[in-house]
Amino acid sequence: MKIPCFSCFCCIIAFVSSLPLEDEVGYFWHVTDFHMDVNYTTEVSNKNKDYFLGPYKYEICWDNRDNSNGKFGDYNCDASEILVDSAIEFIKTHSESLNGKVKFMIWTGDDTAHADNEYFDQFKMIDIVWSITQKLVNTSIPMFPVLGNHDAFPHNQFQDDPKDLLYLTSGEMWKDANGWTQSAFEEYMTNGGFYKMEFGPFLLVGLNTNLWYKSNHVDFGDNAADPLGQFEWLENTLEEAMMNFFDYKRVLIFAHIPPGKFERFNQYFNETNEFGYSWFKPEYNERFLSILVKYAKIIHLQLYAHHHTDTFKLIKNDAKETVGVQLLAPAVTPWNSTLAPETGANNPSLRLFKYNTRTGEVSKNTYKVSICG
Repeated sequence: MKIPCFSCFCCIIAFVSSLPLEDEVGYFWHVTDFHMDVNYTTEVSNKNKDYFLGPYKYEICWDNRDNSNGKFGDYNCDASEILVDSAIEFIKTHSESLNGKVKFMIWTGDDTAHADNEYFDQFKMIDIVWSITQKLVNTSIPMFPVLGNHDAFPHNQFQDDPKDLLYLTSGEMWKDANGWTQSAFEEYMTNGGFYKMEFGPFLLVGLNTNLWYKSNHVDFGDNAADPLGQFEWLENTLEEAMMNFFDYKRVLIFAHIPPGKFERFNQYFNETNEFGYSWFKPEYNERFLSILVKYAKIIHLQLYAHHHTDTFKLIKNDAKETVGVQLLAPAVTPWNSTLAPETGANNPSLRLFKYNTRTGEVSKNTYKVSICG
């Protein structure tokens, strides 16, 4: 099935509930899950199967009615490069129309196609991340990226070694391509894919939650309780913010994979003997949530990806009181997920937040959705 329209790119815009003064209005983007298929083609036949799309092999990724795909994509396929370019061009032109009020961009990874590992090697993966990095650089918007689980080779496998090639290479390609300070770059390289940085009214905290993914089968050995020391680092970061509560920045946490379960998969899952599907290994999920609850008062906003859906999660304490909200951004790829039949495909989307550049206040309750069709 061809995607009907991308001449006006789909976007989700968040508005603050109490509007700031005009000179205090700012915006920032959250963009994620490009999953660019560099072999996408509009001409498909049994003789042309040059797809990276391994999980559903070749036969699904074409329209059997007329043996062709739309240039902007197909619901059964990952994103074409034309679709990716369309999304980024929309970011650029819409930002320009806001007259310099777009201050930064959060980019939460998953840049390569949903392909079997046989279609990749580490250098092909890095090339794709580099290609999208250069496209985003052309928007001239400071960007703060983290890696997604599909940005590693093999997929999902993240090492407990800050000197791993993926961390070193991604850090070097992003060092001069975004708004990082030298200290943020050095922290990313020293830690292994996670960092913090002050920007405007925010303390930005970018995490490598791929380490905790249950599909990550790397043996962490003696570091299994806290791979790369990320939990300890996060607690120390938030403790410092708590100690400086009245004169510190608003904490904005962002990462690719969120804690908890996938909201569209509720049936019994034999592999884990549970209803629904949790992303993290149980011990990591529990520890991360305990940190989010402990420091909920100073965490202003949490942004995640991975689901490909425009959704949210509530963080509750032991008394079942809601103490935090996580916002999950929709994907650029329209891919019809193979995780479960009810998951379905999606219209490619972006999210634009509006906030107060003095206080950092961001809306948590009022959204306007604009979708082309």
